[in-house]
Amino acid sequence: MIHMESKRRGFQVMASVMFLSTLLVGCGEEKVEENDPKQQFEKVMADLEKKQQENEEKTKNQPIELTKDAFTTYIEEIDGSDFMKTIDLKDGVANIEYYASFDEYLEEHPNTSFNPTDYAVAISRRNEILVGETVGVLRYFPEMKSIRIYLPSYNENYTVDVNRQQLDELLGLDVTEPRGDSQWREEFTSPYVYDAQGRERFFETFVTVDRTST
Repeated sequence: MIHMESKRRGFQVMASVMFLSTLLVGCGEEKVEENDPKQQFEKVMADLEKKQQENEEKTKNQPIELTKDAFTTYIEEIDGSDFMKTIDLKDGVANIEYYASFDEYLEEHPNTSFNPTDYAVAISRRNEILVGETVGVLRYFPEMKSIRIYLPSYNENYTVDVNRQQLDELLGLDVTEPRGDSQWREEFTSPYVYDAQGRERFFETFVTVDRTST
């Protein structure tokens, strides 16, 4: 799987009062007066807030015991995992390396159904891999000490090396603390994966770039 944003489920509310009122049919123990749009709206919003809270509870990260099998299973679900050349775990330290090109991948997987475009799309998700996925590993595996990923990308080769202590200091939080999807998105994904300034801080701390000549 080239791209899977598992463990990340959004919850957005986009509805008009007229549409929201239709959700009330058969829902709730008390009947809201049909001619009172305000009461209808408040009832639906209360129900949605309750569902959102339930969703947050369901999506809280739970610690995973750090074993080779558990780690490998987790890694197989992250961005671009099909194009990983090596995956190594030893003494709580993970090392992952992606193929430098599709041609290199093809040499070892001549019967693959993937094509150069698949490889390009996977590698282009650089920010998600270098920032989001590395921190995700440390989030779900409390025993993990550090993770290093080498990601070649055309004329720039990226190496991210994240250790837990430095990460907690940069973010100002313990990433292993249980959080639901919305809270995690608010505290980490939005400010560090998708926000340019936060991402730059992360890169300055953990990422080195080797610019090769053409």
